[in-house]
Amino acid sequence: QDSKEIQLYLKIASGTAIEKLGVYILPPTITLNTEDYDTPDFSPYYTDLMFNGDVTNPAYVTKYSLKYNGEYKLIYVVKDVDGNIVSATGTIDVQGGEDYGMTEVTLTLVKGWNLLNIPVQPENSGTQALFSGLAYISAWKWENNNWAVLLNDADTQAYAASKGFGILTTLNAGEGFWLNMEEESTLNVIGTEVSNSNLSFVQGWNLVGLKVNEEKSIEDVVPDGAISAWKWENNNWAVWLPDQETLQEYAASKGFTILQFIKPEQGFWVNVK
Repeated sequence: QDSKEIQLYLKIASGTAIEKLGVYILPPTITLNTEDYDTPDFSPYYTDLMFNGDVTNPAYVTKYSLKYNGEYKLIYVVKDVDGNIVSATGTIDVQGGEDYGMTEVTLTLVKGWNLLNIPVQPENSGTQALFSGLAYISAWKWENNNWAVLLNDADTQAYAASKGFGILTTLNAGEGFWLNMEEESTLNVIGTEVSNSNLSFVQGWNLVGLKVNEEKSIEDVVPDGAISAWKWENNNWAVWLPDQETLQEYAASKGFTILQFIKPEQGFWVNVK
């Protein structure tokens, strides 16, 4: 692909406290409106920018691999602690890569509980559209240390309010989720590969999935400081612990299997200290 260098210059008033400084890199056909600059819907395309004390000089240069041909839109966003947002936009034209197109992934669903992930960014990330026509009972996503839930045949809003849960409205690439099914089925999702496949982890429990459509070793996925990792497969837990001797003993004592690989369609838990 072409090699592009883009410079960003900021002029910030003295004493201004910056909460968010980052860039959205949007491939062809993906759009972002100004009212969406501070929503999680486009998180797969967003990267924080780290600067040193002099905000006009980046502390490092970040390189991106832009796989597809076409015009990418760059949106730089700065937000202060008072919630004020300003932005600047630009475009880059990439050639020498692959022609851009949509990818369809198929998730195989069993009756009962499924721990899943969508490895591409859905063309429509709304859960009502994703689960349309699906015989499911409930769907769950773990975010901000709380559950977000969607019920198929009940009043989701009333149930969520009674439990202190959020409402599950969107699912993006790399966001693991539980889906409780009434029967066996498949979930077909059309989407695009994300430009930034890195996973973000917080202290405590994280429910995540891969942002690439290929299997990975759990050792290549878990961050430094990971205490344990878990996936639900064949109605049983598969577990990973950083100490192999402890892992073998623990898994055998509980009747669990050893977690070695993560498939693109599998969600998994990671506990980080």
